[in-house]
Amino acid sequence: MIFAETKTLTDTVCKYVPFEKLNIKSDVCKDFKGLAYDADFVGISTESSDTFNFEVSENEIIIFFFNDHIHFEDYTSDLDDGEPDYVQRADEFLNKLFTLPIELHSTFKGNKIIRSESFFITEKGKESCAGKTFMSAGLKNVLKKKTKRTETKIFDRTLEKFVNTDNILNNSILD
Repeated sequence: MIFAETKTLTDTVCKYVPFEKLNIKSDVCKDFKGLAYDADFVGISTESSDTFNFEVSENEIIIFFFNDHIHFEDYTSDLDDGEPDYVQRADEFLNKLFTLPIELHSTFKGNKIIRSESFFITEKGKESCAGKTFMSAGLKNVLKKKTKRTETKIFDRTLEKFVNTDNILNNSILD
């Protein structure tokens, strides 16, 4: 690990996932301008098809979850008094990710996802996780039918993976 921030976030994830399930790698990457930067990558191996990982660089953290991602940084604007820094905000986000139900809204064109939005379900209602994400359907899907899917997932500590809450309800009814 290059960055202390990686250790902070890894400690948070390890409250929910055993350390052995983490794949930690440091590497030199290039940004969209072609400039090199150092980064730590932490992948979280779960027994589901859902992927969860995060990237930590000198002044930014990007958390990838389901079909979405969110950036945490403090370099584009100043913090307000009492506002937590980007590491604390990323840490809080990870805690929410592993403890709150997450409602996923997906729009497909054919078999390609073209729009995605996720929400934490809190006691106060729904809270957007990362805003809306739009993707290209590609030329072969342009004329295909648009479909929408909504599902709610929550992290199951005993299974060490995210599960669909419909499955939890159905299984508990059968027991």
